[in-house]
Amino acid sequence: MFVGWEGVGFCSYALIGHWHEDPKNADAGRKAFVVTRLGDAAFGVAIIWLFYFAGTTDISAINNTAAAAMPEKTAFIISILLLAGAAGKSAQIPLTVWLPDAMAGPTPVSALIHAATMVTAGAYLLMRMFPVIEISGAAMMTIAGIGAVTAFYAATAALFQRDLKKVLAYSTISQIGYMVVAVGAGSVSASLFHLIIHAFFKSLLFMAAGCVIQAMHEEHDIFEMGGLGKHMPVVFASFLAGALALSAAPGTGGFFSKDAILTATFMQGGWFYYSVYALLELTALITTIYIFRVAFVVFMGPEKKKPSPIPAAMPAILVPLAILSIVGGALDFPAALGGSERLTGFLMVQGLAGIVPAETSGAGLQAITALVFVFGLAASYYLYILRPERREAMVSRHPRVAGFFENAWHIDGLYYRLFVLPYRKMSVILWEQIDEGAIDDFLDKTADGFAAFGTWLRAGVTGRAAAYISSIAAGAALILIYFLWGRI
Repeated sequence: MFVGWEGVGFCSYALIGHWHEDPKNADAGRKAFVVTRLGDAAFGVAIIWLFYFAGTTDISAINNTAAAAMPEKTAFIISILLLAGAAGKSAQIPLTVWLPDAMAGPTPVSALIHAATMVTAGAYLLMRMFPVIEISGAAMMTIAGIGAVTAFYAATAALFQRDLKKVLAYSTISQIGYMVVAVGAGSVSASLFHLIIHAFFKSLLFMAAGCVIQAMHEEHDIFEMGGLGKHMPVVFASFLAGALALSAAPGTGGFFSKDAILTATFMQGGWFYYSVYALLELTALITTIYIFRVAFVVFMGPEKKKPSPIPAAMPAILVPLAILSIVGGALDFPAALGGSERLTGFLMVQGLAGIVPAETSGAGLQAITALVFVFGLAASYYLYILRPERREAMVSRHPRVAGFFENAWHIDGLYYRLFVLPYRKMSVILWEQIDEGAIDDFLDKTADGFAAFGTWLRAGVTGRAAAYISSIAAGAALILIYFLWGRI
């Protein structure tokens, strides 16, 4: 797993910097590589610790045998190290800053590895190592807390982004936060269910965004678009299917997978998990608003520029993904509604399902999730279709608040001041004062000394035989004087 982990990390770096002639793209690739390596270092330490305790790196052996004898404190430390590794790969707090910049890569890359596959590997790691994690209640709560805060943070950032791909990037961070919460709430089945459904609708949304960007001549600003629904009906319908699944519209795959996470969190009980549940419901509301903000502005708003035709193959690819986003809930359809819960059953056989809520426990919670979707859809329609001037007035009255969320809580700037700027200043000191001021100056002065000594010696090398004979005679005379003086 670790070798594959590093392999996809290199692929991510190379693909983000695909258009390397642009310094911003090259910088984004390096940034992703460095930030994700921080998490990988923690993951590597966790592997070493597991080997020290269990005598093996075989995951099945660790889960089935060694985990049962592991002390809670050891399990807690290893779980936190695994969480750090997952945070790096899946862009969870505090290692979120690389994924939005990863949108510098081509859109198919964003759809495949930075939304549907590689970026969810961190959540998968936590699911796979769940028998170790569940030993420590503190570790479970820490994981759930990190996931919930990340989900809320990224949703608020997505709500204020103008770049179409960055909206989806922050959305990806937020939805992975839901998966992490599910592990912390003890339901691996809900986490894996959402991972699969998320792969359907998020790759769909990214590919639809690629169609829009292609048609709009590489324009990314959603407020420079509008009225594209009539020009691109298949793309509009597909994007709408993805938006419905992302916002957990009743009946879609996203509704059932997200509701499974919310139900598992609520059923844990206690003030902490109730707080996490409330924060996730608030995040679901914001999610509905920001994704339909994109749909309304880009496809239904006033037309700004006329799009260019795109190849027919581009929108055709979206249709299968749209279908999977809507009907994907059949993969683990709730038993309370007559489903067979195939995914949960498979994981139970593997011993990895975690807590499976009772069949009737989620009925009332499903109604809450549905109401949250309806309210969010109505709010988005009001703010971006009916009364856009009200939204603009709100933003203009509170520019600092809008700027705070648009800049993703200024976390990137904070890291720049805490880590990048001191490193650069230290580099300048080492370069100017240590390397050039001390080391180079010492070497230069040493060289100057040897040069001066050589110049002094060279003064005696005249090339005249008479001078050499005189020098030899003078030297011989001094030697004789020395010996004679000794005898006297």
